[in-house]
Amino acid sequence: MSLNITIHAVARARLTLNSGRVLDREIENSFSTWQTPTDLTRKIVENGDLDQQIQLYKDWVLDVGNVPCGGVRFDKDDITVHVDFDDDLNMAVVGNSVRPDTRTMGERHVEELDEWLAEHDGWNIIFSYL
Repeated sequence: MSLNITIHAVARARLTLNSGRVLDREIENSFSTWQTPTDLTRKIVENGDLDQQIQLYKDWVLDVGNVPCGGVRFDKDDITVHVDFDDDLNMAVVGNSVRPDTRTMGERHVEELDEWLAEHDGWNIIFSYL
């Protein structure tokens, strides 16, 4: 059986309802990982240092993901979306900084992981497997 890596962010939250009732909850969010070989999964999970776990996963992704993305890339802050509901929901994305996407699939996935980690700064990051 293959063991695949999972990456979760976990945080404790205290919610105060309008009634004044206080609820303690655990919030969890998962990152969409690539399917990893079992030996790598074990190596990452058994390594207790989070920075090393992240780097091991990134190194593997960059190694196996050396395939061009293709397509175009937009700067996130420079996108306008136009939707035409009169003609079968046509959509056009317009941006001043449209350029070819020269990244590899691995580089794009690592960027997505870095963004996800930044969004979950202060959360408990857990590497595990299923």
